[in-house]
Amino acid sequence: MTRVNWCSEDDPWGQSDTDYFPPRVSRQKPAWLTQHPELNDYIQLFEEIYTALHADSRRLAMMGARAVIDLAVARMLGNDPGNFAAGMNGLVTAKRLTQEERELIDAAFDAGSAAMHRGHQPAVDDVNTAIDIVERVIHAEVLKKKAKALAAATPKRPPRETKTKEKKDAK
Repeated sequence: MTRVNWCSEDDPWGQSDTDYFPPRVSRQKPAWLTQHPELNDYIQLFEEIYTALHADSRRLAMMGARAVIDLAVARMLGNDPGNFAAGMNGLVTAKRLTQEERELIDAAFDAGSAAMHRGHQPAVDDVNTAIDIVERVIHAEVLKKKAKALAAATPKRPPRETKTKEKKDAK
């Protein structure tokens, strides 16, 4: 739905204001988020992020994304690293993150910091990119657990016969 606000008495030649419902930045919560009890630490934060997105409160959504990243880093390390850089360095050193993954997370974290500390109003695409990155980080936790379950449930390949035995059988 779109609502256009215009008043000829205020400014007969002026631009109208357009509001969109839901806002263009809004997005649906991923189904995997609420299907995994191990994500309970994140669920309330994500609820608030999606509420902020639906209200077109992009700064608040970015601040929430930054909070999710802080929580994820602490959970991956098993303790509070003290600051973000130390946490990321610890994850890269422990080979829990690649340098490419770190660069993605750094970008989202920095955007959240800019919204929080410098009053930055991110563009719609920038908010969506940051939320994509944050969802990816958390979804990786889910996939790690699901991959272990999948590997355990997959029947193992039977051992192959050796080539020397095949040659003897052929004679």
